[in-house]
Amino acid sequence: MDLVELILWALGMAVLGAVVFGLLGLVSGTDETATIAPITLLVILLGVPPVGVFAFFMAAISAKHITHA
Repeated sequence: MDLVELILWALGMAVLGAVVFGLLGLVSGTDETATIAPITLLVILLGVPPVGVFAFFMAAISAKHITHA
């Protein structure tokens, strides 16, 4: 994979993670481990490149902690 393709994977997965977990963070009673781990495993099993998985995971953690207060 070339650099541009990896950057696009990272940006796309980061946006997806931020949106999904931003919305999940607004639901009271959701737990980080119970939601982030299984969905990140799904992303891995779908065959997303490592850079996309890392970006998804970091964006998910950030969005979840920002919205879950």
